[in-house]
Amino acid sequence: MIKNYHGVVVPLLTPVDTNGQIDLASVETLLNFTLETGNYPFVLGTTGEMGFVSQTDREKFVKHVGAHLAGKTTFYAAVSDNALGNSIEAAKKYVDYGVNVLVAHLPYFLPIQPDAMLKYFESLADAAPAPLIIYNIASITHMSIPVDVIEKLSHHPNIAGLKDSERDWERIEELSALMKDREDFSLFIGWTDKSTESLAVGFDGIIPNTANVAPNLFQDLYQAAMAGDFDKAGALQIKAGEIGQLVQAGKTMTITIPELKAITRHLGVCGQHVLPPLKALEGPAADALVQNFLAINL
Repeated sequence: MIKNYHGVVVPLLTPVDTNGQIDLASVETLLNFTLETGNYPFVLGTTGEMGFVSQTDREKFVKHVGAHLAGKTTFYAAVSDNALGNSIEAAKKYVDYGVNVLVAHLPYFLPIQPDAMLKYFESLADAAPAPLIIYNIASITHMSIPVDVIEKLSHHPNIAGLKDSERDWERIEELSALMKDREDFSLFIGWTDKSTESLAVGFDGIIPNTANVAPNLFQDLYQAAMAGDFDKAGALQIKAGEIGQLVQAGKTMTITIPELKAITRHLGVCGQHVLPPLKALEGPAADALVQNFLAINL
């Protein structure tokens, strides 16, 4: 069953120049590079440094991407914020700019109990002018959305799916058992190392941040899994794992993002610049990383 929301969704880097301004030319290059094989764009997620991008620049970024895409593909954008009102305001603007699906994780200023999590997402979904994808990412929010809360939210008419980045395989199996046969609710995995396994148990799509540097690999992996060719998908998963070992294993996103941008700079896709408090990877360390990336022989 192919649901409305599926496939390879790329959580895009946010290209900026040396002054921290959105690099619009590189935005277009990054879009063309990552989407040419049929992937879908997702802006202002964790990989997109959302927490460090000003509200004004978020709008500028989304508006430019929407204009570039011109409605030709499904466009995902995060509206996560600690203030519900900011998320609702962003949602309304972003839909006007061409966003088709909104994404939000929990506010993380204070701990939130499960009943408040439920109410928060219901309130956001009630006000959102487009379908909402729930984003569970405990490494950022320091809270896990319980499966029973997600199951209740899955019946809201304006909640269309879940992106789960929590590294808990029992949880993934539980979510799949509950929702894989639901035509109205899509499951996406944000745990790149489990992309193939998640597709095998019924997930609908994958959201790997290393697709910024290897977009074709993940589209090929997804297509192989959907065709039932898990030997091919597994071989591609090994390649994906090699990239993950290089830029993800044992590292926080404060390291992973600059490393991904160092690689995209080498590929001619976007520059290495990042937003404070992140620090760009340059010089011999960047050169060594790129050589290790090239040695993977994608």
